[in-house]
Amino acid sequence: TEYGKSIFGEFQKEQQPRRAKKHVRKGYNHYKDNRLKEALQEFSLAIETQPQNAEAYFWRARTFIRMEQYDNAMAHGGGLVGGYWTLDEILNDPFEIEDALAMIWT
Repeated sequence: TEYGKSIFGEFQKEQQPRRAKKHVRKGYNHYKDNRLKEALQEFSLAIETQPQNAEAYFWRARTFIRMEQYDNAMAHGGGLVGGYWTLDEILNDPFEIEDALAMIWT
C-alpha cells in the first residue's frame, strides 16, 4: 500500500545518519591502516547515503591528499578542504614554505 511505502521511506531516511556514520567509521579505520582505496569507497558510500555528511567529505578529501591526488581532494571535498588543506600541507610538506605559499596564493 502507499501508506506502507511512505512509512518505509521515512524509516529509511531516519537510518541514513546511522548508516553514513558506520561507513565513515569503517573508512577511517581503513585510512589509519593506509588502505586508502578501501577508505575512499567507504567515505563515498557515506556521502551517497547522506549527502550532507561533512565528516565523510572531510575524510574523503584527506584520503585524496594522502594519495597525493590534490585536484581530487579539492574537487571532491565538498567545499570543506581549502583552508585546512593549505595549512596542513604547508606544515607537513617537504618543499620550501615559500614555494608552498606561492602555490596557494596563485
